[in-house]
Amino acid sequence: MENERDAVVNEAPKKRKKSLGRQCAAYGCYSTFYKTDGLPSGLHFFRFPQKNQEKNRWCNLIKRLDGRDDFNVTSCTCLCEKHFTDSDIKKLPNMWRLNKGACPSLNLYTRENIKPRPSRKSPKERSSLTTSASTSVVDAKGPGKLTSALLSVVDVEDFGSLLSPSDIDNACISTQTTFSFVHLPLYYSSEDDQQVQSKYLQDIPEKNDLIEFCTQYESLSLKAKELSSSVESLKQQIIYLENQIKFLKKTLFSFEKIAQDDSAVKFYTGFPNSKSLLAVFEYFQPKLGHLHYWRGPKSVNSTNLPYQQTTEADKPGHNRILSHLEEFVFVLMRLKLGLFLNDLADRFGISQGHTTRINFLFHELPPLFPFPSQERIRKDMPDQFKDYPTTRIIIDGTEIFTEVPSSLKSQSQTWSEYKHHNTWKALVGISPTGCIIFVSKLWAGRVSDKELTQRSGILNFLQDGDNVMADRGFDIADILPHGVSLNIPPFKGNRKQLSAPEVEETARIASVRIHVERAIGRVKNYHILDGTMSLSLQPVLNQIFSVCCLLTNFQPYLVQPSSKK
Repeated sequence: MENERDAVVNEAPKKRKKSLGRQCAAYGCYSTFYKTDGLPSGLHFFRFPQKNQEKNRWCNLIKRLDGRDDFNVTSCTCLCEKHFTDSDIKKLPNMWRLNKGACPSLNLYTRENIKPRPSRKSPKERSSLTTSASTSVVDAKGPGKLTSALLSVVDVEDFGSLLSPSDIDNACISTQTTFSFVHLPLYYSSEDDQQVQSKYLQDIPEKNDLIEFCTQYESLSLKAKELSSSVESLKQQIIYLENQIKFLKKTLFSFEKIAQDDSAVKFYTGFPNSKSLLAVFEYFQPKLGHLHYWRGPKSVNSTNLPYQQTTEADKPGHNRILSHLEEFVFVLMRLKLGLFLNDLADRFGISQGHTTRINFLFHELPPLFPFPSQERIRKDMPDQFKDYPTTRIIIDGTEIFTEVPSSLKSQSQTWSEYKHHNTWKALVGISPTGCIIFVSKLWAGRVSDKELTQRSGILNFLQDGDNVMADRGFDIADILPHGVSLNIPPFKGNRKQLSAPEVEETARIASVRIHVERAIGRVKNYHILDGTMSLSLQPVLNQIFSVCCLLTNFQPYLVQPSSKK
């Protein structure tokens, strides 16, 4: 009894078999949710309908009877996708569903399509007496058995004269080996048999070499198994990571996703189409590889160009994740949509500390739109300005809200009586075709229109014979250069109303002066200027406003130039 109890205690616990998950209920179908190796099979399963009429029809189609032959339809009974056509299945992103009235119709039971189960392999034939010792050794498979196989080439009892009992124990000869070997007797009566015996004994290697070889083989076999299992796990990890990369590429924003949609390009970047955006990018691209980085307000106001002069010097800093085109689109989306840097960092898959290239655009965009000459303006004068053929520029002021400064003096200077808010004020000038040709710096909202015009520097561009069109509030006739005229609507003064000719003149001026307000409306479509500007953006606020104004010039004309050249 004691031996029996020991046998029970020493018995190895049975390994629990992992469940295969859902199984197809169709007769002759062996599909399961998990494979035998524990990995998902990738098949979709559909539960039986609850209505008796539909449930019985499914049972008839799969050659089963509910309640017969140990088959009972429950809420877990299901069929795999192999038995339904593509038109029966509605493939949703997260799950598959069957269309109403769908029934199994594929791979159903017939005597022809049911494959017989594989039969058991026949046992191998045992080695005959004429089989050589080397053949018997080769038949031994698996680590831990080769030692027994090699040492069992000769009978242990007959080999006692060559090996001591301790040697036999050290050789770890297994008495439970399942291999069949040829045991050659060491003593024979005839001389021919003794010659055969000596021939086989010469082929047997030395005892120490044999044991060392077996030990090395066993250790190498174990290592090979370990490496094979690690390779399989690494393959599964590679497949998982490749799927993750595909998913991330789909979720991350890229210009290629919107390049073919002009409306999407205009929404995200402000450019009318991808061709115009790429043309501007190609103009900037040679300088993008040699940028200086923003180091605070002092670097903004410095006279140095925002990029390195020598083409040999590479861009300082670490390697960038985004390409130059993606960085350019990054800046345009920041200006056009007014998105926070945290949002843009998530869209492009970069860190939040990534800075924009607003200073670079502030220096490089103005040369693309120089102040046009008097001859050029009059050559492209639209037909709407036939009553004002000498108009050189149309000016107007605009304001953007800002946070209340902590200094009382700054609060007083930025307060706007017109907007009843703390603002920054700028002067914008357009050509008769609607292109923005002048943008002043931002001034405190308290400044008057006359003082803003005088300090903005626009008077330096005017020539003799030019005409400036403005709103009634721009009473600047006394500060204009010699030979430059002002065209504004007439004042009522102390009169009760304007005369009829003055009303008509006001309407004619307003019909063409309205284009400067349309141009400013385009600028306000860059939503970074929406709401109240943070005081933290003050060092780059001039750059932001100027770049937004100049980017609108890549859009079509507000007023088409004259067809008469």
